[in-house]
Amino acid sequence: FSPTISSTFFPQLMKTAVYHLTTLLCVLLTPFASQAAFNPIPGHVYEIRNRYSAQSLEVGGSNRYADGHGVNLWSYWGGANQQWSFERIGTTGSDYKIYNRNSRQPLQMDGSLQAINDRVARVWQSWANSDNVWNIVELPGGALTISRRYFLPGASTTSVFLLRTDAPWGNFGTTYTGDKSVVTSPNEDDYPDKFKWDIEDRSATTSGVFRIVNASSGKVLSAGEDNSVTQLTMWYLASQQWTFSDYNADNYLSIINRNTGQVLEIGGGSQGQAGARANVWDGWEHHWQQWRLLDANNQLRTLQDISTTGIPCKLVNRASGLVLEIGGGGDLSREGLAANQWYDFNGLNQQWYIYFDSSYRGPAKSGDAASSDPASGTLTLYPNPASTTLQITFPGNSEALQVTITDAHGRAVQVSHYHGKVDVSNLAPGLYVVSATDGQKTFRQKFVKE
Repeated sequence: FSPTISSTFFPQLMKTAVYHLTTLLCVLLTPFASQAAFNPIPGHVYEIRNRYSAQSLEVGGSNRYADGHGVNLWSYWGGANQQWSFERIGTTGSDYKIYNRNSRQPLQMDGSLQAINDRVARVWQSWANSDNVWNIVELPGGALTISRRYFLPGASTTSVFLLRTDAPWGNFGTTYTGDKSVVTSPNEDDYPDKFKWDIEDRSATTSGVFRIVNASSGKVLSAGEDNSVTQLTMWYLASQQWTFSDYNADNYLSIINRNTGQVLEIGGGSQGQAGARANVWDGWEHHWQQWRLLDANNQLRTLQDISTTGIPCKLVNRASGLVLEIGGGGDLSREGLAANQWYDFNGLNQQWYIYFDSSYRGPAKSGDAASSDPASGTLTLYPNPASTTLQITFPGNSEALQVTITDAHGRAVQVSHYHGKVDVSNLAPGLYVVSATDGQKTFRQKFVKE
């Protein structure tokens, strides 16, 4: 070759070789860098914890059931509003819908043109079916990224918006900033841990969850966002679910609401008065926040006695010695009637059934007080309410061979199912009962079509 030819040919040859070698390495390494090892178990609930702040994703503050309520980070205390379930989109892959255990609404981000152009978007819960599919990818070191994909206007490639805390741009007068804020944005900054999440299964560590049903009305004890305690129709909401502390030396215990984390009490400065209303409040281990369980013969009973034998009990307040009731005269089955304390006359309105509730909590922990309840850990339905698809999970992960759904009037409705997934998109909104068999046992469970 002449000097002129060699001076241009060989550098170009080396440049081409380096280019192809780099491309080959990218192709070989990309699957390992982007493969998602996260594999959530159907029916389980999880904590989603940010690595930068060490705080957990939640729907916090007041009115946690509201459609469009924003999400934030907070220290984990085990509340249902801090726990999430995952519904895989398709049979394989790393795309999921993420549902809050308390409200049962999916996680969603603002996919508006303005948010995309601003390169930062709010995140909230919503019943809406758009903008709520998330991609979960494992990073080296075990952390995960949780992201949404969008096409930017005029762009030829997909922009990835990562779930994160503390946005680096946007309007800094808003809640976009701060370690407790949760947004999405497409770029990392000097603190990559703000984009990293750890997801921990919290099903097995969740203590037994119970519903408390009035023997007279058949309605369940429910805690309101305003700290009130009333009776309501059972909808399997976290505000209608309760956990129980261990007994103290005097055989009294605390009764803790799953939504607020607050304890059942007779408060407000009238703890000794008949007719004083019940409420929920932060736990201080005061006597007006402690209760013991007596049967109709005034014999002391344990939680296990009540929940496994199906007998009703009276809830006796330690401070006043009075019993919890749904009272006030008139129609005691009224929706929303407040709970109060009164003198014990063994009325049905002063007696309560306590049932173990397996719905929306995953399998029971070994050794739970009600683990011998034949209804516990049986059929798991999610999401519930469901809009399009209802996933049915049997104990032991056996498969449903036959599924029947009946409406509130007991009439069978036509549905199709495949590998535990039931198409409910054509059902009218309302309450239904699923009957499913694996060929050996038949299980039944309620669900709500939204």
